[in-house]
Amino acid sequence: MLIFTGRESLALSVPLNLFAIRLAAALTPSGNAAFSPLSIAASLAFIRRLSAGETASEIDRALMCGSVFNIGEFTEYLDEVTRGVSDVEVLTGSRCWVDAAWVDPAAVLTMNDRNEIRSCAFRDRAAIADEVNTWVHQVTRGVITSVLEAADISPESRMLLCSALYFKASWFLQFPPEATSAGVFHGVDGDGPAMMMRNTVFALYQADDMAEYLEVPYAGAASFRIVLPRAGVALGELWRHLTKVPTFGSAAVAPPYHRFKLILPRFTITWRSGLAAALKSLGVRRVFSAEAADFSPIAAPSTLFVEDVVHQSTIRVSESGTEAGAATQTQFTGSSYAGPPPVVEVNRPFIFDIVEHATGGVLLCGQVTEATPETFPGVVA
Repeated sequence: MLIFTGRESLALSVPLNLFAIRLAAALTPSGNAAFSPLSIAASLAFIRRLSAGETASEIDRALMCGSVFNIGEFTEYLDEVTRGVSDVEVLTGSRCWVDAAWVDPAAVLTMNDRNEIRSCAFRDRAAIADEVNTWVHQVTRGVITSVLEAADISPESRMLLCSALYFKASWFLQFPPEATSAGVFHGVDGDGPAMMMRNTVFALYQADDMAEYLEVPYAGAASFRIVLPRAGVALGELWRHLTKVPTFGSAAVAPPYHRFKLILPRFTITWRSGLAAALKSLGVRRVFSAEAADFSPIAAPSTLFVEDVVHQSTIRVSESGTEAGAATQTQFTGSSYAGPPPVVEVNRPFIFDIVEHATGGVLLCGQVTEATPETFPGVVA
């Protein structure tokens, strides 16, 4: 979401990262949240390729801020993300289940040759749900075990798309487990106990009237970025501010690394939400309309529309690093300092994201508003 100027990146990362911030602002989550804008963008890119007319133009405007979407550039972008992150695991995948009685699988494959296409009969909803969950479990290395139940599949379903992402990285300087101790997180709904990790790190740092911005490197071409609001600034207000200030700094080169004592809560977030309302607020409306959706490249007119786009993600941040998984399902339905380092204590609500350096693209982002229970051992294996 916050792009360091001077870092080499593909042109697509700028509008797609802005899309991530705009989507977060539109979602207006009230509590802890995490999502993968890359997984969601991959699903929208798939829908865009299958659509035509104003339906396609609405997605262009949402993803590209007014420019025309180029599937070739997006494919290159995905390739760069997965191969360009050294010492960091990034896996992505997409699979589509198609009812051949209503949609021609060959036409779908022609329009999206990078997606795995499966013919199926949606009347066997339990089998479809089991197959989708098994595939997501494999792509996310077990971080996400289930995204779909049989009851979630509409009797009118004609096609189902699922995009998934897995991320795993160790800190460049790992937090010593023995330095972690109980502390207090000043959440939106009051103070709560939290396990606070402590370490001296080298990080990129900037600040403005709204927030402090800190980028902590992983042991590889990726970083964990923290946006810590100033006193009195709500996260919703900060998300909206970031839509107007999408770059981290304005210098010709990235700011230098500085030495900090970082106090960061150990946390796990699992989040699930439908995205239709947020996407409609960004101008993507026709795909959700039985009357207006135009999927004429693959189906007869007025026979196909998107029922909903549902996103689910889990992120675990511990002393050793970060592990995360995300899945998006779409149903188509009818310099150093002298002396002690300054302290940055992240003990109140904050925004975060994970960026990979090959493209400057955001893989996951979210917010922490409350301390989370200890739902995992605190170690990324």
